[in-house]
This record gives sequence, structure tokens and C-alpha cells, in this order.
Amino acid sequence: MNKNFYVTTPIFYPTGVPHIGTAYNVFIADTLARYYRQKLGKENTFFLTGTDEHGANIAKAAEAQGKTPQEYVDEYAAKYQEVWQGVNLSHDYFIRTTDPRHEKFAQELIQKSFDNGDIYEGSYEGLYCESCEAYYTEADLVDGKCPNHPTKTPVFTKEKNYYFKLSKYQDFLLNLYAERPDFVQPAKWAAYVRGLVEAGLQDIPVTRANVKWGVPVPFDPEQTIYVWYDALPNYLSTLTFPEFQGYEEKFWPVANHVVGKDIIKFHAILWPAMLKSAGYEVPQHVLVHGFFTINGQKIGKSNNNAIDPRDLAAKYGNDVVRYALLSEFQVGNDGDFNIDRLKVKYEELANSWGNLLARVVHLANNKEVEISNTANVEPEFLTKLEDLAAKYTQHIEVKELFEALQTVGQITEWANKYIDEQKPWEKDKSPEDVALALNNLSVLLAKVNELYAPFLPESAAKATEALQKREKIILFPKIEDEAK
Repeated sequence: MNKNFYVTTPIFYPTGVPHIGTAYNVFIADTLARYYRQKLGKENTFFLTGTDEHGANIAKAAEAQGKTPQEYVDEYAAKYQEVWQGVNLSHDYFIRTTDPRHEKFAQELIQKSFDNGDIYEGSYEGLYCESCEAYYTEADLVDGKCPNHPTKTPVFTKEKNYYFKLSKYQDFLLNLYAERPDFVQPAKWAAYVRGLVEAGLQDIPVTRANVKWGVPVPFDPEQTIYVWYDALPNYLSTLTFPEFQGYEEKFWPVANHVVGKDIIKFHAILWPAMLKSAGYEVPQHVLVHGFFTINGQKIGKSNNNAIDPRDLAAKYGNDVVRYALLSEFQVGNDGDFNIDRLKVKYEELANSWGNLLARVVHLANNKEVEISNTANVEPEFLTKLEDLAAKYTQHIEVKELFEALQTVGQITEWANKYIDEQKPWEKDKSPEDVALALNNLSVLLAKVNELYAPFLPESAAKATEALQKREKIILFPKIEDEAK
């Protein structure tokens, strides 16, 4: 078992404010970080997010607003950090690719590949999507449009640049996938990536001649580093910063990249090949999540559903927004989300976890029974609880967050049935039977609070304090109005 855990989100392109779709990604990463802090300790867990601040899109957006690219990215990086703070994200560092220390690292990495003979001068003629900064062939397009931007038509581009010998690493990648079948998770995405590589890899341009807002290529300063070749090294460059002395040895290569399915090729194919070329080890895992629509519509400004997660959190709380997304569909799958489901999910938590907490605390106080997490618990009861907790652990450690949440739901459902069957409120119940039932339930509740903590940190902290102090609280107060 690894003693350290490192999790990353993609570094987001700051051409807008984060929305609920973006938040889904960071909630996955944040949940994993919180779980491993519980298990391994805060000092042995590192969680990185940030912004990808170079490229033609940034320069174009800045010009449209009458700003310099640097002014533009400074503004949007601040907005990203403000949103993440507003939804209680627990990241340890926010990396920006305009940080000179990162730029220097990116230059050193591409220089190593050049020195190894893996980068050569050439020229590119073909299709390029400016929105996702990616090269495509005609076969990649969907009805003539970018596969990831259905309204964008890739433009024909012709320029001198330098190529990375990606084709050289085809066998290396296939061996990697064979030796480590869980390198890409879930399994369906591992099969997808393997199929892409088996179909054959082509060398790709990794510098740009006509994009000035970027990191200069050290062996040809007239060129800038292709935005993806600049962005991906952030996962490693941050660990070399002086304030994180010793982190490279501690957290690399135990890196877990949480990415959307649209950027899987960059993370599961290009990135490991880049690392191998430059003499670094590859990361531990690439976790791929699907996308969700809202009321059947893709999230975007044109559909007026690019919702700021803080707006939903203001009504329902950060935890319920997290729960609603993470408990609605499996990581790796696409899904549809209806905003009205937030109220359903809120009531789901109130009626299960919230109701159980209130009942146990009320009965313990009413019956004047001492409840303690160290009290004797009925052996069969404890065995069942431990078995379910172990099932939760198995799920979350292979990053099956949906299934882990379902398991906690099974525990609270069982507990509410148990209390109904035991009826500790009845007058003819012996003090011993009442004490046993409530001690069983208090130990179970403490475990539920612990298991929910990575997913619902604010609510778990409140529930833990209430149980310890025997303080009756309403964990999820009634909400009268519908979400707008």
C-alpha cells in the first residue's frame, strides 16, 4: 500500500467562471483527498488544482476585452479561486502556468526530449480546433465539426514547428496498459485508450509558430510550446517548487489525475509518453469521468444553464450539491441531472442520516442512557457494520464514489429499520435492552459520520459534534421553496 496520495484536477482554461459541470470534477478530487487525509494523514496527502493560462484562446479573449493576456488570466485565476473557496474545496495548492517556475520546468522538460532525439523540426498542414487547442484529422470530425465542440469547425493550419515522436512510444504505452490494467480507470475507459493506441500513433506538433502568448521553446525561441505540452507538466512542476521541498520524491509518481473524458488522450497517451521521453516515471492512475447534461441539455451559456455552484450551495449547502452530483451516476458514466433532484437528494439525506441522528440523540437524552463510541456493542451488530464499512473502503479505494455512497445509504437504512424494530422508546423495555440498542446505534452513527466525511465534510463535522455532545440538531432543516 502506498504511504502517500496525490490527486489532481485538470488545470482549467480560464475563459469563463467555473460552473456546476466543472465543480463535478473538483468534487471527485476533493472527496478522494479528504478520504486519504483521514487514512494517511494530512502531511501524506496532496491535492492540486489550478488554471492553464497560455494559448491562442487566452490571447484572443483578452484582446476582445481590451486587456493584456496577463491581466486577463490574473482576473480569471482569482475568480476560479474565489469559487473554489466558496464551495469549500480543500486543495493544497493552486497552480498557474504563468508562474515563472512552472514555465522554466516546462522548458527543461521539452529540452530533455529534444536532447534525447524525440523532438524534430517539421511543418504541419492540417486541421486545428482553437477551442480545445487540439489537432484533428477529417476522420475525427463529427459532421465537419470538432468532436468536443459541436459548434466549432476546425481550421486548416499550416506552419513550421517541431514534432514529438509519439509513435515511438506505442509499444511502451501498450506494455504499460498490459502491466497496469488499472492505469486508466474505470475499465471501459482503459479499453478505449488501449484501442486508440493499438490503432496506431502519429507524431504530433508540440510547438507553435504563430502563438505568441506562450512559453518560448528553449531550442528555438521564435516558437512557443504547444499549450498541452506546457500544461501537462504542471502536475510535476509544482512538486519542485521551493516551498514543497521533498514533495517530488514523496508524491511522484503516486499521482492520480482526475479528468473528463474529452481530455483522456492527452493524459493517458501523450503525458506518459512525454514523461518517459524526459526520464520520469509515469503517474499512478488516470481517473476518467463522464459528462452530465441538465434537463437533457449540454451545459453552456447558450443554454443558460452554466450554473455557478455557489448559487445552489447558498440554498441547499455545499454538501448537498456535492452529494447530489456524486450520488446520481457512476464515475465514468454520462448522465442527466435535473435541478429539481437537489431537493430530492436533500430530503434523502434528511430522512436517513439526519433523522437517525436526531432519534438516537433524543432517545439517549430522554432515557438518560450513556452512549459512547467505545461502549460494548452487540457482536453480530458490529460484524455487520464492519462488513459494510469494509465494502465502502473497497469501493472508494478504486474510486467508485457512487457505490461508496450507496453503501453508506445501506448502513443508515439498516439503522433506521433497527431502531424501529427495537423500539427503545417503549416503557416496557428493560434499561439494559435500551442501553444496548442505543450504544449499537451510537457506534454506527459515529462510523456513518466518518464515512460521509470525505463526501459531506461540513455536515459530518456537525453530526460528529452533536453525537459527542448529545446535542439534538436538525442536520438538514426543511426548505420551503423550490430551487430556481
